[in-house]
Amino acid sequence: MPANPTRDGYEFAGWFNEIGCTTVFVKADAITTDKTLYAKWLSTANLASYGYTASGNGYILTEYLGTETNVIIPEIFVEIGNYAFYACTGLTSITIPNSVTSIGHWAFEDCTGLTSITIPDSVTIIGSSVFSGCTGLTSITIPDSVTSIGSSAFYNTAWYNNQPNGLVYAGKVAYAYKGSMPANTTITLKSDTKGIADGAFSYCTGLTSITIPNSVTSIGNYAFSLCTGLTSVTIPDSVTSIGDSAFSGCTGLTSITVASGNTKYHSAGNCLIETASKTLIAGCKTSVIPADGSVTSIGGRAFRGCTGLTSITIPDSVTSIGFYAFEGCTGLTSIKCRASSKPSGWESNWNQKSINYNQVSGQIVYEYHTVIWNYQK
Repeated sequence: MPANPTRDGYEFAGWFNEIGCTTVFVKADAITTDKTLYAKWLSTANLASYGYTASGNGYILTEYLGTETNVIIPEIFVEIGNYAFYACTGLTSITIPNSVTSIGHWAFEDCTGLTSITIPDSVTIIGSSVFSGCTGLTSITIPDSVTSIGSSAFYNTAWYNNQPNGLVYAGKVAYAYKGSMPANTTITLKSDTKGIADGAFSYCTGLTSITIPNSVTSIGNYAFSLCTGLTSVTIPDSVTSIGDSAFSGCTGLTSITVASGNTKYHSAGNCLIETASKTLIAGCKTSVIPADGSVTSIGGRAFRGCTGLTSITIPDSVTSIGFYAFEGCTGLTSIKCRASSKPSGWESNWNQKSINYNQVSGQIVYEYHTVIWNYQK
């Protein structure tokens, strides 16, 4: 490849396969005949007020350096990075262009002067605490394109504070349950729901049943963590993304089912498994890990907080186990392993049970589950 070209007033944004510059040329692609590549250029006019880095088809806005109160973000940017406008208290108006597809964590946190925000329909992801602390923000327009929202994205905004108690939606995403959930609560999400935000139902101990429609594509991190009253969950065909610890600490969970038409996940033995990677990402107190080779990896914190789990056998097909996979499984007396010794792909703290602080000695005490190797029964 030749050296990257230069052009006054523009940034080189990469080589593309067609004149419209829609498909990035990949150097690893085999070239068997003469090929014409096209340079994509992005204007750098009016960029003095921004810090940025290159990213594929455009640039990530990493920091706002200006002092304007009314900001129109240039279309050169495809992402708004973490902390980009953090605590810009003088900011009263922001216009986000249709080139932006994601907004990073804490991007507008504590921008107390903002009163309204319109997210363009190019955006699909809104990070954690993006507008947290924007106390003057009364109006938020979120398009149907957004399927993933991070935890506390709208915490302590006037918009959220003015919402009635109960399940609050942000666009088509079930964002959070506001207020104290009554015991024995049954929730059926709206039929056009597209996502469940990070931590949306976390600590909702009164939740006993949730119906997830076949429109939801994303279930966020910790979405149902510590929902101790939840006894069963069914993942529909439409779900293609499930975040970390989505069901951790659901001590009452006895049934995990994935619809048969789901191409990303499946269930077996009350285990939630990512099919292609053969990774068990969530279990419950009745889980039995399949021994047919469909599970080769157990994800970090997969069984976290399963206090009712009393017995588990790890088949010899499992070559990888993530950190804290069985943390908080206080009812588990031992872990039975078909392997004769710890495989190299298992994290050193895979069987950690708990972390405690000894106030007398001032030391941190790590407790581990007993492991039975070469278990044959």
